[in-house]
Amino acid sequence: MKIVIFCAIGSSAHMLAQRMKEEAQRQGKDYEIIFASLQSAERDVPDSDAVLIAPQVQYAVRMLRKKYKDKPIIKLGNLIYGTMDGKAALRAAEDAVRDW
Repeated sequence: MKIVIFCAIGSSAHMLAQRMKEEAQRQGKDYEIIFASLQSAERDVPDSDAVLIAPQVQYAVRMLRKKYKDKPIIKLGNLIYGTMDGKAALRAAEDAVRDW
């Protein structure tokens, strides 16, 4: 599974992506988890399985859902993002793909 996390400039998403990678490895899952700024959506969304959106760029969710109707676009809550909870973020992505 390929998961992309978008934030304003990519730096905070980097920390969450790292924690998600560590959690996926603990669970024995071979996932590709990348982080990026929202400006790279056209490059990164098409080949992803799940898209996670940080709280600071949630204004873009509606546009992304309209443009990428075939992808689950998930708004991450402040608690998950603020605490950099890799396990909860990974679960959110997996649940979204499963329920899609």
